[in-house]
Amino acid sequence: MCRNAYLVSVSNTSEMCSDMEREFRQLLLDLSENITEKNFKNMKFYNQDKISKSRLEKIEDCLDLFSELETRMVFSFKNVEPLQEMIKKCTNNNHKLLEMITRFQNPHGSPTDTNVDKDADKKSSSDRTQDFRQEFSLLRNYLGKDWKSFIRELNVPEPEIEIKQQQNQYDLKEAIGDCLKFWLNNLAIEKSDEEIGEELINCLKDIERNDLVAQLESLKKI
Repeated sequence: MCRNAYLVSVSNTSEMCSDMEREFRQLLLDLSENITEKNFKNMKFYNQDKISKSRLEKIEDCLDLFSELETRMVFSFKNVEPLQEMIKKCTNNNHKLLEMITRFQNPHGSPTDTNVDKDADKKSSSDRTQDFRQEFSLLRNYLGKDWKSFIRELNVPEPEIEIKQQQNQYDLKEAIGDCLKFWLNNLAIEKSDEEIGEELINCLKDIERNDLVAQLESLKKI
């Protein structure tokens, strides 16, 4: 769906729409104009469980995809969180796009406060990753063909694994690193450093990579 056709569609229905609905239409338009082709492909892949393969093949741009997902009631102007989660996962946490959604959700909020919170969250996640940089470096470099088995043992969802792999299709180490960061900052966020270390070791034992178990245990002693 091209921009002009979309604007005509919005204009034709504007009298029946609330202000919030019109603002949501504008949000979807703004998002579509800032999403790369690579991220669009990620979004189509992300929604394979919601839209049939034959229908996905006919979807040629973001507005078509958004319209289809709205029709299927995946998200709406009253339920923006699924849209936000999709953008977060399929664009590698693109702050510009997420900020657009945040402004829609909180139009009267202070931009300065939002930026401060975002920077604080970003710093917190970055600091946590730095705490395990040696462990993650070891895993990135030596997991090899066992990487998916290991990541699955950490309970990272399969769609997330596939998205990370697609985003880094020419760099396996980066795909592993991104999966580990996702796990650390989402699934392991409530765990202590000791619990995180133990889970990494237990998952390596489960896939019979005792060589890496020994190396991780030696890092703990340094």
